Amino acid sequence: MSKKLITLILIILLIAGLAFNYFSPYSEKLTKSTNLSNESIGGVKIHESINKSSFITQYGNPLSKEDNDLYDYYYWKGGLLTASIHSGKDKGSIMRLIITSTDNQILDKPLHTAKGIELRA
Repeated sequence: MSKKLITLILIILLIAGLAFNYFSPYSEKLTKSTNLSNESIGGVKIHESINKSSFITQYGNPLSKEDNDLYDYYYWKGGLLTASIHSGKDKGSIMRLIITSTDNQILDKPLHTAKGIELRA
């Protein structure tokens, strides 16, 4: 093979590799960070305690509870589901927030984020 042919093949492979990396859904895309420290859903923030008086005033007692190895899952009025730490010094600390009542239920005041983002059925 001639040097020109080898050079051409190498250039084509290089271009194909760069194109695959750029257009691949698996390639890493860098974005600016978004500060979510002030974000909440229905007035509830991550790491807030379900034992906090303002949380109890807003959501009352849980409708039901599911035990899990890592977290206790609580269903609250208004379609809020929380996962909280079930033991230790951080017991009751909310680690996950999930909105559950968007299908086939119409809420007077649907849960939304602090920035006004809400789910609609």
